[in-house]
Amino acid sequence: AYLLWLRRLAAERWVDAAHLAPLQRLPLAYGLGIVVLAAGLAIAGYLGVPRKSAHVDLSVDSGAYFAAMGAAGIGGFVALTAVAAMAALGFRAVYRTRRGTGSASQRKRDMRWTAIAATLFTVLAFGWLLERAPGSAGSEREVRRQHAADKTRQEIDQRFQQGVMMLHAKQYDHALTSFHRVMQLAPDMPEAYVNTGYALLGMKRYKEAYDFFESATQLRRSQANAYFGMAEALEGMGDLPGALGAMRSFVHLAKANDPYRTKAESAIWEWSARLEAERNRAPARK
Repeated sequence: AYLLWLRRLAAERWVDAAHLAPLQRLPLAYGLGIVVLAAGLAIAGYLGVPRKSAHVDLSVDSGAYFAAMGAAGIGGFVALTAVAAMAALGFRAVYRTRRGTGSASQRKRDMRWTAIAATLFTVLAFGWLLERAPGSAGSEREVRRQHAADKTRQEIDQRFQQGVMMLHAKQYDHALTSFHRVMQLAPDMPEAYVNTGYALLGMKRYKEAYDFFESATQLRRSQANAYFGMAEALEGMGDLPGALGAMRSFVHLAKANDPYRTKAESAIWEWSARLEAERNRAPARK
């Protein structure tokens, strides 16, 4: 199609036919390269070599295999070189003709560069479509990426469920191991930080637990159970006013049917009474 297009330009005197002479033998070189490439691939297929696999992964050391793949490589190189040469010589022919004789009105009406740009755009667009066509290398890369993403999601779900089971069983060390792995795979998942905080609460590591609860609220301000855990961590640290504020935030965010809402309201009433009693005792001490 490319040569026919150039010949049409020559017939319309947009390209000097003499400049196209070097292109005449290049299609033969291209065809020869394709034949050698196909023959090499056919022999490799006959030897049982899988497609799209590096030979270093196949443990193949036979001379026939390397001869077949070498022939395929040489054929592909010859074919690609012929295509590149045809493109270069075609552009050179257009360029030489453009610099040659011709009236100003003829050059003004010259549409060759527009045609060249349109041809390049068509080739690139077709290559882009082939790259994403089913069975192409680009399509297979997308499939591999999707497969890897699916495997990652499966591991996240599996590790998270393991962590929850270990947390309910009070196996806090194992729970921490699972949740840390989840945070490595999904660093923006607030639930993993919350459950890590509860595991640390079970180990009475209040300050570390508070840090994880706070990280969860930074990732998602409406993460209600993070405020519940934060309140318990602050109580363990002896910061009763801070615990009271965090628990009130939980009640504000929690749903009406939340099973921990009643416990939170009881904690708020108890902590408020304790703080009031402490304030009443303060003047008496003076």
